[in-house]
Amino acid sequence: MATEFDYLRAKVNLENTVPVLSKSERDLEISRKFLLNEMGLKDRQDIEVLGELSYDSTEVWGSTEYMINKIAENYIEVRQLNTLKSINEELVKIDKANYLPKLNLFAQYVLFSSENDDQPLMDYRFGNTLFVGLGIRWDLNLFRNSYKVDQSEIEVKKNDEQIAQLKQGLKLRSESAIIALEDAKERIISRQKTVTLAERSLELANSSYRAGVLNQIDVQAAELSLSGSRLAYFQAIYDYQLAKAEIEKLLEK
Repeated sequence: MATEFDYLRAKVNLENTVPVLSKSERDLEISRKFLLNEMGLKDRQDIEVLGELSYDSTEVWGSTEYMINKIAENYIEVRQLNTLKSINEELVKIDKANYLPKLNLFAQYVLFSSENDDQPLMDYRFGNTLFVGLGIRWDLNLFRNSYKVDQSEIEVKKNDEQIAQLKQGLKLRSESAIIALEDAKERIISRQKTVTLAERSLELANSSYRAGVLNQIDVQAAELSLSGSRLAYFQAIYDYQLAKAEIEKLLEK
């Protein structure tokens, strides 16, 4: 037996839950498709995901400053830009060398013979010719040389700006991931306590229902509160794993 108020309250709670349930089902299907794509499987294949979300409080990567500096210095794109900068610096040296004269020294030694008899090779009469030359070339088009040097130096400066901008972006990404990780840790601890309290509240609600103090709607409300607490707890673990994956990606682990 229930009053009309209890009936309407239960119906409102049910209607409020339906959109959340539908969205969760769609998110699950989308996540499954992304997982299939990452694993290199075809979209029409079906998979079953096993396991559960877990939290390991013993994971240690180092201090915040250490991780930020390591990410900013060792990230693959930073290393690529540093290599490109080194190449451009060498090109600057080459372009500056065009201001100087170029000296070329060459030599050619020719040993020849023309025989048509049965004598062995070592008895042939050989002729010897030696050519030696010395050349000098100096590009006096200083305007063109200056333009090429300026262009090469600009490329080096562009690399410096790209490296600085990339490092700044990596620092912001790593700081955001670390903050999100710490926030998730705090929420995990808090939600664990909330789940414990909700479990105790459900036990008391069941006891009160058996004693006739509370009705079934109150028990269901306690059950719903426990489910919400557990959902918030798993959401915190999920956020922790996302932040952890981001940090590992930046650290290239």
